[in-house]
Amino acid sequence: MSKIEYVDNAALVEIFPDNDSVNPDIVIVDIRNPGEYAAEYIEGSVNIPLDELLSSDKQQFKDKVILFHCKGGVRTRANQHILEAFNSKQSLCLEGGIEQWKNCGRPVKKA
Repeated sequence: MSKIEYVDNAALVEIFPDNDSVNPDIVIVDIRNPGEYAAEYIEGSVNIPLDELLSSDKQQFKDKVILFHCKGGVRTRANQHILEAFNSKQSLCLEGGIEQWKNCGRPVKKA
């Protein structure tokens, strides 16, 4: 099990210094539902809705750092125990979800 670390604005800028979502060592996992993801998403992110996390392969990101996010941080905090079940090098969560990402000036793709 991987303990979750929460990413604040300063850490977000440090992890993604070039104002984009490209970091080859990090997999961004969006736990929102497919409709929310289709409306806007972080480029390069993988959509694994919260209700599918329990049955998904917990080993698929074992050599990566995972950055989980939802819309505003509520779902990731409420379901931290599920996220911690993923076997990864490190597990991170955006404190404020995709809203935090946007508020830090990071781009999103829109449908």
